[in-house]
Amino acid sequence: MAVALILIWPFQPATRHSRPAAAQTEPGTFDRPASEPERNPGTNFPASPQGLTRTPERGEPTAHLLWPGGQVLDVRETPALNGLTTRITLVRPADFPHAIYVEEQFNALEADEAGRLVRRFEAVASHLLVKLREGQAPETLAALARQFGGSVRPHPSAARLYFVDLSRLEIQGVSWAQSLLNLYPDVIEYAEPDPIVRAAATTPNDPRFAEQWGLNNTDPPGTFQPADIAAPAGWDLRREASNVVVAVVDSGIRYTHEDLAPNMWRNPEEIAGNGIDDDANGFVDDVFGINAINDSSDSADDLPDPVLGLGGHGTSVAGIIGAAGNNNRGVAGVAWKVQLMALKWFNN
Repeated sequence: MAVALILIWPFQPATRHSRPAAAQTEPGTFDRPASEPERNPGTNFPASPQGLTRTPERGEPTAHLLWPGGQVLDVRETPALNGLTTRITLVRPADFPHAIYVEEQFNALEADEAGRLVRRFEAVASHLLVKLREGQAPETLAALARQFGGSVRPHPSAARLYFVDLSRLEIQGVSWAQSLLNLYPDVIEYAEPDPIVRAAATTPNDPRFAEQWGLNNTDPPGTFQPADIAAPAGWDLRREASNVVVAVVDSGIRYTHEDLAPNMWRNPEEIAGNGIDDDANGFVDDVFGINAINDSSDSADDLPDPVLGLGGHGTSVAGIIGAAGNNNRGVAGVAWKVQLMALKWFNN
C-alpha cells in the first residue's frame, strides 16, 4: 500500500503548454492523400458509435475503444525501458479519412501498478506536419522528402507549413521520417506528427465542478486561462487511487462530510469506540488519524470557519485532494477515490 504525506504550502498553479496554432491542425479536415497505400484489412473491431464506452482493463490496448469499427493493421510492443512498456498500434478507422497510430505506455515495475496506462498519444500515420524556416523554398523540402519516397502538400491556411505524405504506411513510418527531417535544422523549423486532438471525455457530474477553476479553467483567453491542471485530460487516463493513503497534515478533516466520508482512511488495526488502544500505538480509537496538538485521536477539523464555511482549512485541503468524484454531490477531488488520513497539528 502506497502512502503519500502532504504538506500544503502556497504554490503556482500548473498551466497547459501548446504549440503555435498553426501546428495544432485537426487532421480530419483534410482528404486522405492518393499516395496512401491499401493494407491488409487486418482485424475488425466491433462497431460502436459511442466511442470510448468503458475504462480499459489494466494493460489492455485501447485502440479498439478509441476507434470502434476500425481495423488493426499492425501492433508492436517494446521491452520495458525505464520502467515503461510501449505498445504501438496501427489502425484504419471506419469513420476517419486517415490511418492512425496509437502509442501507449504502461507501467512495468510496481507489482500493484503493473499494466497501468500512464501515457497515450494518437496521430495520423500517413503524413507529418513540417514547417520551413523563413526564406527556405518548398522545393528544398520536396527534395528531402524524396529521400524516403515522400511528397509535399502545402497547408491550406498556415504559412510555411506543409504536409509531408509518406509513400508507405508503416507503424513507425512517421517517427522514422521525423528523425530524418530533423537532421536539417537549417531548413526545417520543426517536423512533428499530426496529432489527434480529442475533447476531454471525463467530466464529473458534481454540481460545483464548474467552480473548480484550478482543475479546469474555462475563463476567456487573456484573463486567467489557462491557469489549471487540465484535470479532465488526466482523468481520461486515471481517476482513482484507492490503494493510496494520503496523510493530510493540517487542521484535521471533517470526516462526516458527505464528499469526504467515502474516502476517509480507516485504521485497520483499531476497533472504533471500544476505548482501547487496539494497535498499541499510544492512541485510543485513532480510527481516522491523530491529533498531535493534544496527543489524542480526535483528528476532526475545528468548528465551521466563517470564511470557508463548513469545515476548516484541513477539510478544504482534503477536498482538493480527494473529494469523492462523479457522485453528483459537491465538488470533485483530483483523485475520485483515495484514502485520506487526518493528521491534525494546528487549529484554524
